[in-house]
Amino acid sequence: MKIKTLLLGTATAFVMVGGAQAADLAVAEPVDYVKVCDAYGAGYFYIPGTDTCLKIGGYVKLTVDFYDDSRNTNVGNAFFIDPTDAVEGSTALIPATLNSDHPSNWDMQTEVGLRVTAQSMTDIGLLTGYIEYRANTNNSNAFSNSGLLGKNVAYLDSAYLKAGSLKMGNFTNIYMYGGDFTEVGINDLDAADFNNDQIAFNTSFGGVGFWLGVADNRDNPGGSAFYEGDWPDIVAALTGTAGGFDWKWSIAATDTVFGTGWATQFGATYTFAGGDAIRAKAAVGNSEGMPYINSLPTRPNDGTWWSAFVAGIHYWSSNVGTELVAEYTTGDSGSIWQVGTETNWVVAKGFLTGIAVKYTDSDFASSSALQVSLVGKRSF
Repeated sequence: MKIKTLLLGTATAFVMVGGAQAADLAVAEPVDYVKVCDAYGAGYFYIPGTDTCLKIGGYVKLTVDFYDDSRNTNVGNAFFIDPTDAVEGSTALIPATLNSDHPSNWDMQTEVGLRVTAQSMTDIGLLTGYIEYRANTNNSNAFSNSGLLGKNVAYLDSAYLKAGSLKMGNFTNIYMYGGDFTEVGINDLDAADFNNDQIAFNTSFGGVGFWLGVADNRDNPGGSAFYEGDWPDIVAALTGTAGGFDWKWSIAATDTVFGTGWATQFGATYTFAGGDAIRAKAAVGNSEGMPYINSLPTRPNDGTWWSAFVAGIHYWSSNVGTELVAEYTTGDSGSIWQVGTETNWVVAKGFLTGIAVKYTDSDFASSSALQVSLVGKRSF
């Protein structure tokens, strides 16, 4: 009896000591594993602990350009208005040097981009946040497509939030429609892609979409010299789709130091069953509204300007496509036209190579220009 009592007491002591030690141990927290979110398309995942879905993407691209002389000049920008003479009635033009004076007839540039998209469903509908940063290794005296001088330039390409029908931030002007189908963007004279700080509203009725927005015109090409910002740009657009056909009609009004600018544009694209597509658009406006017509610099008191654009792409196979592009702009001061072709080959998923050739002839430059570009791009 004494032995049984001793054994039971010893066991009880061990249990009590073990329980005390277990109580002193830290309790492991549950782990939130990343889960796939398929509500908004491929590539999204839930931010742990939230109902927000996140998508991260980007690219790395190398472009090598060859020119027919050592100017390396986009002849469409061969003249611009001297900002010191940017007053009512001014017509002073001085030679542009921002894109010129390279010591050779070739150059190379590496560009990277990083995109982050956040989506979640809220009481007011779908809530979206988007950020895209870019950086490039321009030659030290080159003028980048972002409008920034210098080498190793990093910049915010676009950032916006969209809540239901309201979109606000910095993004492609809602006036714009399409452009090249391919990677290099051989038709760089076309006014198809410049960003503004904007507030825009969209809705739809009967299969037709309607956009209305205000945009900071100091973000327009040449904005620092030509725009006072007395009132923002007013932009409106109608859009529609039917089968393989889509279209957009847009209008814009802008305030400059030379007076009120205006422009209107109609564009349409038809996509065939095999993926081939053809796109055409035309724009008209006054010289103060030039950023909405063509990437030519604004020229005051030059009357009405017209611009026409056509592009088509044919896919030889599922991973090889060739584009042909032509563009023509004319006004009281002269005209400029550009033709080009580009072929891209998707070597592997996420890896593209291409070659582009373009020829530009302008009344605003001393000679025409031929350019050949090679590109390699890794997207993810």
